[in-house]
Amino acid sequence: MTLIHSRKAKRVAWAAAGGVVAAMLAAPPALADTGTDEASTAERVAEGQQELASYFFAYFNGEGGPEGESVRFALSEGSDALQWGDLNDGEAVLRSTEGTLGVRDPFIIRSHDGSTFYLLATDLNTDGVDFGEAQRTGSRHLEIWESTDLVNWSEQRHVEVSTEFAGNTWAPEAFWDENTGQYVVFWASNLYDTAEHEGRDQRDNYNRMMYATTQDFVEFSEPQVWIDSERREGGFGTIDSSVLQEGDTFYRFTKDEGTMTIYLEKSNDLLATVDHEGIGEPFTATDVAGEWSLITRDIGVGQEYTNPTGSTSVFTQGEGPTAFPSLTDPEQWYLFIDQPSYHGGAGYAAMTTTDHGETWDVLDSSGLPASPRHGTVMPVTREENDVLLAEYQPERLVTGVEEISISERHADDVVLPDEVTATIDGEAVSVGVTWEEYSLDGVGKRDEVTVLGWLDNGSATPAIATIALDGKPGKNPGKPGKKPDHPVHDEHPGNPDRPRG
Repeated sequence: MTLIHSRKAKRVAWAAAGGVVAAMLAAPPALADTGTDEASTAERVAEGQQELASYFFAYFNGEGGPEGESVRFALSEGSDALQWGDLNDGEAVLRSTEGTLGVRDPFIIRSHDGSTFYLLATDLNTDGVDFGEAQRTGSRHLEIWESTDLVNWSEQRHVEVSTEFAGNTWAPEAFWDENTGQYVVFWASNLYDTAEHEGRDQRDNYNRMMYATTQDFVEFSEPQVWIDSERREGGFGTIDSSVLQEGDTFYRFTKDEGTMTIYLEKSNDLLATVDHEGIGEPFTATDVAGEWSLITRDIGVGQEYTNPTGSTSVFTQGEGPTAFPSLTDPEQWYLFIDQPSYHGGAGYAAMTTTDHGETWDVLDSSGLPASPRHGTVMPVTREENDVLLAEYQPERLVTGVEEISISERHADDVVLPDEVTATIDGEAVSVGVTWEEYSLDGVGKRDEVTVLGWLDNGSATPAIATIALDGKPGKNPGKPGKKPDHPVHDEHPGNPDRPRG
């Protein structure tokens, strides 16, 4: 494994061990008693730091060898899935030192117990190798790394999962199956009648989606066929499956290599197989339990959108779907589909649905990273957001937030601001804030109420507002909305160790 940190000289000094961030994330000790609920401010800060607040994107960025075929990271601006910034200045974080020395299609998953992140990728270096050869004599291995904090990564594991009859092992993903208590790992392979490479012709063959199971991403079961769906004369089949789960229903996005578009199915059985006999047999829709039912095909096709370069594209074909739920709307999903130049595009196209995938709208994608190819989006917590920024892009890190002090005669006069001043890269920046619910019911003259506000950019450093009343006790449910006339600016924002009077 090669781990690259080009930003070391600009790193912010703070403590992180075992995924727990200390120092700047600690709650101010003088504000431990909130007066609003039983939990202390410190407990509320710690709890809030573990809430999902932004998105992490792992991807590679192009053909032609290890320079492009390596793993890069990006981080969203808080919960805005359409606004992104590169990490590590867009330079590679993980490079392969195994197999072909190229790594594509990185997929990242948080373990079912939350303790570990596993990153899986395709072993493929296209320098001097075309996609035909890569499907006849390609790798039978997965490339695997793991981490507890998205910053410190294990040594690379080069793990054989396909049999000698497979010509390739492409675009691995994984999903924790609660029903069976194991991870289901799936990828695409051309399967041949012989283990001999000589005489193979991928044009007479096609890709099936395969799966195996594992408990630890070290030992894997024997591979099984998951989708065997030949769609057009001459081969090609299906690749690039990705899975979401809502309730007891699994939703599976897959690329149809016949149309080069993405279709969506659902099932209550993750391991149900699809087997279509004969070339050209259409996908069928079914509501039978334990089978996959077609929801929609050709997702996004024909819609115009602004691509990551800022130019206008029409979505026609794509691959590498990555789907994830919105952090702000429980009814909304996002779907990013890679539309590379050979599919008529210029990067990822962002799409959304609010009806479980029956209809899709292609969105303005100009705020996405400029050069990602097939990758994965995963929600991360506020703590993880700041760990990533501190390591890879410290000039985006919030290092302090002004404290708000409000003194009003009556509870009904209290209004919290919509924005606060945060310190980012040494500059004072206005950032949107969402305040926790609070109550001033029964608060007297000598009482103070402490309210936490979480910044819209996903920072783990909260805004803190202290409210005091100098009039009669009143009733007030809390009214965020307008900045107070006289906010108090902290001379040392975000420093929990400074004396407080």
